[in-house]
Amino acid sequence: MRGRYASSKGETQKLHLIINGLLTAIPTRAQLLAFLTELPALLGMKAITEPRVILWPQNIAGYVIIAESHISVHIVGDRVFLDIFSCKPFDVAQAELEVVKRLPMQAYESALLNRPLPPIPFFPTVLAPASRWLSGLAPEL
Repeated sequence: MRGRYASSKGETQKLHLIINGLLTAIPTRAQLLAFLTELPALLGMKAITEPRVILWPQNIAGYVIIAESHISVHIVGDRVFLDIFSCKPFDVAQAELEVVKRLPMQAYESALLNRPLPPIPFFPTVLAPASRWLSGLAPEL
């Protein structure tokens, strides 16, 4: 299928679309709620929660949990950071088009990650630096 992705074995890949952009206008809370309400259905996904939008003094965060995973949006100043992660295949070109149409941007970049990524050999060693960071200790470089 055009715009959908499958592995060489014919197995469907889990897709993580990332879009970072420079907005032409900051959406209102209502506009962002409408965006998060409409996008899952437009992409053939099923929302299992109502979308949430949280306003902070200098940024906006919004998300909706879908049966397949999640869609999240973070706006800091005039920059937008969007993630669509789905265990169900979706039309990536359509997703990008819908995002840009509903969140007009001067410029943007996108990346597509296929999941699952290779397994991490020993997970606790990866968590140790993160726990040091969270506890306020400077990370070792």
